Amino acid sequence: MRKSLFIGICSVALIMLLAGCGGRTVVVVNGEKITKEELRNEAEKVAGQDILRTLIMEKIISQAAKKEGVYPTNEEVDRELEFRKRENPTLLEDLRKQGLTIEDYKKKLVVNLAETNLLIKGIEITDKEVEEAFNKNKSFLDRVRLRWIVNANQEEIKKAKEKLEAGAFFETVAKDSSQDVFTKDKGGDMGYLSLSQLREIDARLAELAMSLPLGKVSDVIKLRNGYALIRVEERRIATLDSWRDFLKRSVALEKANKQGRLEKVFKPFFEEAKIEVKDPRYEGIKESFRIPPSP
Repeated sequence: MRKSLFIGICSVALIMLLAGCGGRTVVVVNGEKITKEELRNEAEKVAGQDILRTLIMEKIISQAAKKEGVYPTNEEVDRELEFRKRENPTLLEDLRKQGLTIEDYKKKLVVNLAETNLLIKGIEITDKEVEEAFNKNKSFLDRVRLRWIVNANQEEIKKAKEKLEAGAFFETVAKDSSQDVFTKDKGGDMGYLSLSQLREIDARLAELAMSLPLGKVSDVIKLRNGYALIRVEERRIATLDSWRDFLKRSVALEKANKQGRLEKVFKPFFEEAKIEVKDPRYEGIKESFRIPPSP
């Protein structure tokens, strides 16, 4: 995901969620209320300038895409959303934790696609280039969902294995025996990791992730910093067809960067934009405005 498209997304979402909420109570401290209006005002003081710059940038990008005839269609947005949901099964849950709705996400997605379409307009990509990109990046595209129990003490991990063999639930044993503070309370769930990420942790982990039968607990394995038991929950093996559109855009963006298109494409739109500041708190914001950062 390109850095420029979700700059300040959480802060923007916060303002969107709090705007117009009036005096509804968020927290009560020793009998005294903190309202959403108070929270919104404080959030605007802290992040208002950055959020406004992001909103201005998004508005200019959307207007430019419409002018150039590359504004994303509803079908394009829906197709991209389905792709992201498919390749990130926890997307909806992640959004919920951030207080975002799927509609909030789609609005940002539209800007993302508009920005990309502007940058790659007219760039031709061959099937061979897409296939080469797929082969080069496949270890990043193949992902596995694992659970693990990890402990620096070999005897402790052996005890954990015995509990599992006696019929204990993996999730329960992970909470009791694992020393990984990031996953133990989630029953050892490591989430979806690419083979490249797993190799960074330990090559043996990546090897077992692809060979261990689904749902089967491994033998005790020696890792760099201890011992572990793993269970493979799911494998998501990438195919060229499923990633074709994404890779085609990625290759086109690489070409756009090499051609220096970022400034060439966006600079005229940003320089010509008529920005009228109605709130004195934000006077001078146009002078501090910058072309979107390079992807």
